[in-house]
Amino acid sequence: DRFDAEKAAERFIYYWKRKVELFGPDKAFKPFVTLSHLKPEDYSALVKGGFRSLPNRDESGRAIIFRHFVYYEDNIDTMLRLYWYIMHKTIFDPEAGAETQKKGIVDLGGSGLEGKIHPFQSLADLKTYYQAFSRDSNSVLPLRSTALHVFPADIWTVVMIEQILSLLHYDLRLRLNVYNALETEKNLAQLALCGMPRGVVPRELGGDLNFSYIEYLHDALYEELQSSGINLEMEGWEQEVPELQHLLSLI
Repeated sequence: DRFDAEKAAERFIYYWKRKVELFGPDKAFKPFVTLSHLKPEDYSALVKGGFRSLPNRDESGRAIIFRHFVYYEDNIDTMLRLYWYIMHKTIFDPEAGAETQKKGIVDLGGSGLEGKIHPFQSLADLKTYYQAFSRDSNSVLPLRSTALHVFPADIWTVVMIEQILSLLHYDLRLRLNVYNALETEKNLAQLALCGMPRGVVPRELGGDLNFSYIEYLHDALYEELQSSGINLEMEGWEQEVPELQHLLSLI
């Protein structure tokens, strides 16, 4: 919050209010946001990969988040909880330390050539989701999106983005860049000028990054289990984490 104490205090208050709203009082006050914070209905969407924290950073050292719109689901709270999980996983990356919060993240969003920009059944649901995302991203979470790059594949998606644009916070609108998903090489050249060579751009957007999201999720799950003191060599250890049994079965 640029050393503004009043804004920082407001963010702190809003953060805990939103955390209770999304995760409930039983889980909200546990450290960070982990896989065990999520609800059973969130896990199928998590495994699909609508939100992904990519393994590489841009040339300025900023973390990169990839939103794969094809794998979004129409449960607003689920998508917001997944966003919170991915953001916390990015914030508390032990290799990056405090650098992530200092430098912020780059947000990439696309659906390949499929043209899908959201899964919601009504304009009201779309409005509710993006208003909540805009508020959480800009005024609640302790990590800022310093740039948003979106790759629509057809004119109708461009029109939809115009609708979404009006729902975003003013600061987010200034950071939004819209591309034509069909012009892959032109897009890659523009991203390179923004400090993202094709090696850090996922293949779904035409880049060279071949990232195994399921392997990433598998590693994150076992890292969380080990940090919780679970003995993975003990027979029946799965019974100690009933809230994660469904996720274990999916990956």
